[in-house]
Amino acid sequence: MTRLWHVALVAGVAAVALRPALAQAEPYEWKKLTVIVGSTPSGGYDQYGRLLARHIGKHLPGNPPVIAANRPGAGGMIAYNHIFNTAPRDGTEIGISAPGNVIDRLLTGDKSNARYQPEKFTWLGVMAKEIAVFIVSGSKGITLQSILGGQPIELGMVGAGGNSGVYGRALKELLGLQIRLVSGYAGMPQLLLAFENGEVDGVPATNWDTLKATRKHWFAAGKASVILQYGAKRHSELPDVPVVHELLKRDDDRQAMRVFTTLEMISRPVFAPPDLPSARAEALRRAFAAAMRDPELIAEARKLRLGTDWSSGEELAQLVRQITNPSEAAANKIRALAGR
Repeated sequence: MTRLWHVALVAGVAAVALRPALAQAEPYEWKKLTVIVGSTPSGGYDQYGRLLARHIGKHLPGNPPVIAANRPGAGGMIAYNHIFNTAPRDGTEIGISAPGNVIDRLLTGDKSNARYQPEKFTWLGVMAKEIAVFIVSGSKGITLQSILGGQPIELGMVGAGGNSGVYGRALKELLGLQIRLVSGYAGMPQLLLAFENGEVDGVPATNWDTLKATRKHWFAAGKASVILQYGAKRHSELPDVPVVHELLKRDDDRQAMRVFTTLEMISRPVFAPPDLPSARAEALRRAFAAAMRDPELIAEARKLRLGTDWSSGEELAQLVRQITNPSEAAANKIRALAGR
């Protein structure tokens, strides 16, 4: 009898000791997860947010139901403000929104409406990376060497703060190219149509994956060529096309440009509130990584023509730290290139 009592006592003590660990390991039992999307329905962030919502739940303890909820406004900033300030700090709400908001305070200082510190978010990972490219007409004899040598060129841009404007100014100011920037295009589809019609000689920055999907015939027919790309390294599909960093001579120029090219690398960021319990933050990061490796998510993304070149939460957090603390000289150039 004494021996049985001793065994029962040991088992009871062990069970009590395990309860905190089990509670931490199963933070989502009897709860749901909400993915806050910082855009209107049907856009790119909405597609990615809902794709994640359909698959991440099965990789979380307790397999909770997951819903996506749109919270658009201020270019995606409202979603960042909500997740940082008002979302429950228990891991039951996460967000996906435009990465440019990460550097809004860097660009606008005290005028910023950002009510968050980017480095303090619990970053879960990047669902997909993008790459911007500089394209020129294939019928006008324009090459990178010719414009580096002083050939004048007319480029179209969408807005002052969009990629085409930022990279257009970078080509002009940092590389000293003889560029005339033509504004007034309502969006990238309108600018690409103008390019196709010969109204401009080139587009300083547009998305490579979108071009492949919608304008592949341009390259097959020699109507367009890619002469420069914006990324950390040369894309595997564009091994002979230089990266802009290869052409920059000054450290502050490279640091400034790296901020914008990094935004391409974190183009679909997923984040949770700051100060989550460590077990819940780790559960979310593991679930995000498992979802991005999930064959069902990958197959669905392929049908939707969505990229899945993802990065981990740790990698994303490191990139955010790098681009939010530039030198003062680089910060001034970043603001100038962004038209601020």
